[in-house]
Amino acid sequence: LQGKQVSHIFSTNTAFAALTEDGAVVTWGDSDSGGDSDAVQRQLHDVTHIYSNAFAFAALRRDGSVVSWPLDEETGNVSTQLAGDVVHIVSTTLRFAALKRDGSVVSWGLDCESTEIPEHGNRNVPFRAVQHRLQDVTCIYSNMWAFAAITRNGAVVTWGEANVGGTGRINWGRNVVEEELQEKVVN
Repeated sequence: LQGKQVSHIFSTNTAFAALTEDGAVVTWGDSDSGGDSDAVQRQLHDVTHIYSNAFAFAALRRDGSVVSWPLDEETGNVSTQLAGDVVHIVSTTLRFAALKRDGSVVSWGLDCESTEIPEHGNRNVPFRAVQHRLQDVTCIYSNMWAFAAITRNGAVVTWGEANVGGTGRINWGRNVVEEELQEKVVN
């Protein structure tokens, strides 16, 4: 960091990433949680913002591409989808979701289905179960364990831990909370 002007510092549970004014990134801390960015360092330039979850970082570059680390199998599987046109990223404790310019969504990170969340009963709605409904998305939100996306027509699509909001969809059934949400969502 010597000689570089740091504009922001971001963190996972046990690592840090500093974003410099010229768009470079410097990391330190636990390598398993993003403190070692050597594998992607050549790609970490022209970065405009860094997002984090408990164990990983995702850097949004000026050209709309995303660089995520530490690398795992799922990150590699979505790397072509993250090669451009990303406009915003949100995260839960274990996963990321990226909103693309065309209204589509890409999600990656640790697999919640294989991660035990005992206090929540481990009932999950995986991204792949709702991915086909995530078209024309205008906004994405997240809490610790679930995501919610609003589509252009006002529908809300959720995924993640069911007991904390990742129920799969909001606009169905006779659930009072769901009906209230449907009335409050603005196109």
